Amino acid sequence: MIRAQRTDRREPKVVTTGVVDLPPSVSFTPGDITEEFSFGVAAAQGPRNSMEDEAVVFPDGKCGFLYAMVLDGHDGLESVQWLTEHMFEIFSEVLDESMFAGACSLEDSDKDSGLCCPVELSPTLKESFHAADKRLLEKLKNSGEQRAQRSGSTATVALVRRNKIIVANVGDSRLVLCRNGRAMDLTTEHRVYGKGPAITAEIERVKSTGGWVDDGRVCGLLAVSRAFGDCELKSEGLDCFLKESVTDGFITEDFASKVHFTSDPLVCTPDVTELELLPDDQFIIIATDGLWDVMSSEDAVRFVSQQFKKGRSAEAITGNLVDLAIKRYTTDNVAAVVIDLRQGSVKNGPLQKGSVSKKR
Repeated sequence: MIRAQRTDRREPKVVTTGVVDLPPSVSFTPGDITEEFSFGVAAAQGPRNSMEDEAVVFPDGKCGFLYAMVLDGHDGLESVQWLTEHMFEIFSEVLDESMFAGACSLEDSDKDSGLCCPVELSPTLKESFHAADKRLLEKLKNSGEQRAQRSGSTATVALVRRNKIIVANVGDSRLVLCRNGRAMDLTTEHRVYGKGPAITAEIERVKSTGGWVDDGRVCGLLAVSRAFGDCELKSEGLDCFLKESVTDGFITEDFASKVHFTSDPLVCTPDVTELELLPDDQFIIIATDGLWDVMSSEDAVRFVSQQFKKGRSAEAITGNLVDLAIKRYTTDNVAAVVIDLRQGSVKNGPLQKGSVSKKR
């Protein structure tokens, strides 16, 4: 059990499952609520040797948005740690640059600065992803540790307020909206194995850069085709990757001599979806692939709906959802966020504070 660590500092409040250690300057308030929504975060380690999934919520984002994020790391926790600490900060910086002084409605202004929020936030999210990846790559390269330079992470980010949701995604986590009792996927998984137009498009994109797909992996290495970090599949790291792959016997010298990268086979450009929320929209589920490997979007929505009907809080439901994935023998780790969109849920729904747990 993780105990809530509250501070009176002016830094933005953040809620995590505690998989990563946050610096003392960051406020840690599990089980909190916003003026608009109640929500829960939870994570559990599956049969993997290490835990690299994290769920993060900043309840009081700019322009009235709740900022929620799930991260699924690979090859170490460095990227997840850094993104948990800095992703929201970078988004806020980029958003500040796009805000302007002028006349706008109260709903479209930031309550702290009074500045007008941009009408379109999709470009801001995309720019924040690229800015974060650039800084993360510099951090990993400057670490001097070869293992850390291989670290990477997927990310699914949601900006949520009463009338709107904006989702940005790289990798294979998923966000599902419950609308009229039915599941609506708002993300596209970035993989190079399986079937479907999205998979085909990603395979073609990787090949167009001079890369290849082997055994369902980008350049035989990574199972996702978009991610943060992963120095060896970006920029100057590609030459080193080819040389090491020959040395380690993964590819032949002849094969390597025919590879000519024109751009990065692995990118962090997100797919962004913006949707107007309706009064009857009920809740949002954001989770890493460890959940979706053992249940469909429809199954997850059905389970969460039943839990709400029993009067359980979003926080309790999130923990139960993660537990269900473990009971169904997922082979991966799981991190999840559930956000209750029902009108009046904050006032009327039960909320248990301080019981976010990091299950092992």
